[in-house]
Amino acid sequence: MNVCLGQSATFTNSSSGTVTSYSWNFGSGASPATATTVGPHTVTYSTTGLKTISLTVTNSAGPNTITKTDYINIDGSCLNTDIGALSLLTPLSSDCPSSANPLQVQLKNYGTSTINFATTPVTINLQATDPLAAVQSFSKVVNTGKLAGAATLDVTLNGTYDMLTSGNYLFNASTTLAGDANSTNNSMVTDTVIIGQGFQSDYTVMLEDMGVVTATTAISAHETNDGFTNVNLTMSGTADVRVTVPSTGYTNASGGANVFFTNTAGRNFIISGINTTGYSNLKLSFGLLKASNTTTGSELSLQVSTDGTNYTNLVIPALPISNTSWNYVTATGTIPAVPNLRIKFTQTASIAGVQFRIDDLLLSNHVSQPTITNTGALTFCQGGSVTLTSSAANSYLWSNGETTQSITPTTSGSYYVVQTNVNGCTASSSALTVTANPTYSTPQTRYMATGDSFTLPSGQVVSTAGTYTSPFTTTLGCDSSIVTTLVVIDPNDNSLCTNDFVDGLSGAITHTAVNTDDGNPCTIDGCNPLTGVFHTAATEICGNGIDDNCNGLIDENCPVTLSLKVLIDGLYLGSGLMTASVNPTSNPTLCDTITVELHSNVSPYALLYSVKSTINTSGNGSFVFPTARAFSYYIVVKHRNALETWSASAILFNAATVSYDFTTAANKAFGNNQKSLTGGVFGIYSGDIDHDGSITTTDFSDVETKARTIYFRIFY
Repeated sequence: MNVCLGQSATFTNSSSGTVTSYSWNFGSGASPATATTVGPHTVTYSTTGLKTISLTVTNSAGPNTITKTDYINIDGSCLNTDIGALSLLTPLSSDCPSSANPLQVQLKNYGTSTINFATTPVTINLQATDPLAAVQSFSKVVNTGKLAGAATLDVTLNGTYDMLTSGNYLFNASTTLAGDANSTNNSMVTDTVIIGQGFQSDYTVMLEDMGVVTATTAISAHETNDGFTNVNLTMSGTADVRVTVPSTGYTNASGGANVFFTNTAGRNFIISGINTTGYSNLKLSFGLLKASNTTTGSELSLQVSTDGTNYTNLVIPALPISNTSWNYVTATGTIPAVPNLRIKFTQTASIAGVQFRIDDLLLSNHVSQPTITNTGALTFCQGGSVTLTSSAANSYLWSNGETTQSITPTTSGSYYVVQTNVNGCTASSSALTVTANPTYSTPQTRYMATGDSFTLPSGQVVSTAGTYTSPFTTTLGCDSSIVTTLVVIDPNDNSLCTNDFVDGLSGAITHTAVNTDDGNPCTIDGCNPLTGVFHTAATEICGNGIDDNCNGLIDENCPVTLSLKVLIDGLYLGSGLMTASVNPTSNPTLCDTITVELHSNVSPYALLYSVKSTINTSGNGSFVFPTARAFSYYIVVKHRNALETWSASAILFNAATVSYDFTTAANKAFGNNQKSLTGGVFGIYSGDIDHDGSITTTDFSDVETKARTIYFRIFY
């Protein structure tokens, strides 16, 4: 008998008569070396060569031995191809749910000869089963490299696996190899990976899908046969388990057995032994079917108990009277956290046709995601603040770098918090937008002759030198002020004719000859302040940053270039680009023409400026407004077949170039009036053909009418 090294040999007892004991010896290098039972015995050898086998049997007449000299030959030169999945390397158990987990298994060459995968490829198949019994399959073909005898190889399978639901995940892996000498070791032992609840929304405490039956079965019999999914729990009751009318019509409906309550009062189904210790927000959901179209389902009661004697009601949502299909419902009420929770369903009525079925009971613990609450308004004036407080966690990291549970922002921005719980799992809250509207304290210097008076911006009339504060409220409701320094000049002061009085005020202005303009448009020129020229009508010089005409504004009515970005839904191709609708051949980067208007920021928001120009296929365009600087406007975009779209707020045009990008968020448009496009960008809605401010069937009729007009003009 010839056996390859590494393969096994099986020895079987052929003795006759009554035997009271056995003593085997399998020869040198054997594992096991000896045995004292009848067998058969499977033996492997670590050394080559001929092996002598002996068996001694004993009965009342004494021992009897048979020896097989050189009975088998262990051959170290023959090929021995034998590979299998040894273990799961990743993923590992974790307290935190995660996505895109790599899948890695370890293979072992159980044979003695080297496997060349180029000539003998191996296929690894892996099945992953999540806590809700959903199965995903993965595979990998290894067709390069070699694996020596008794060596192992770590293999990463194709694809990744999301583990976002807490509970037990089961992994099974096996190999397929042509000429595999031993298929019994192809599959690894099922590996269980446990994922904690982390910050996920729901943690599965129990899922019961009632198993499988082939005919109506008593609950007690189904329990005895370990037919229920949760064999560690105790199922009892006077209802029964049926396979007719399987569950369907809701997500993860198992479609197998279900518990049936006939129209006999008192029929019940009880689950005992559920450990809910440590959970604080339990909820129970399940598939429910009522057979009657004359009731809302109130005849089926649902209760929970901590001791099996005293039960507390939960509330099952009422179903539409006409509904006799499967529904997935969630009961309301308090479910206690105890070591042995009981759940009981009871038929309370004996009414013809009023029958119920339940399936797919899911007991879960709801875990709240991180939240932020604000104390105070999120929009305030510069100098104010708001307190943002995170829901409780082990530690906190805010978007501005702070690490306390509460922060007090004083500036505009988008604020969110990343929480870490006691298990080291992290989760991010939604962002809150804080807006600190600007306040202003604008200084100005004015001059007045002795005996004259001056009207301040507040309307107050003064006649003495000094510094005066005139309060006002901005269009955004913020208290601001204009601080006027009023200088009184004596017209009889002859020094004005020999020395520029401004020299003494600023210390930085060069002396200017009398009777000429001293270069400061906001001062009185000439020897006699009463007859000198006060240059309040001077022309504003754009770009010098000076209030040239003394009206308290800088660079007003100067040109502004609006650098605008906007995408149009109907022209959008994807990846941030639109079609070149004008002339794709001659102008491949030119998208279309749009009109941009600037409207007053005060009701009724009158149209002030309008410019028509083009945008490129990326949505960018420049629009020059010759006299728009120093004021705030709503930006309005119009296109021939798109919905008129306004900026979310008035934009201050206070520089030579102002930028606005509609594409970064829906809320860049007033009323979030934009469509989410692929690639994480947003665009204005297409389809308002008649420009009535809404997209309706009238727009489509208008298109159809125009199309018919074109048709008849060509062919009539």
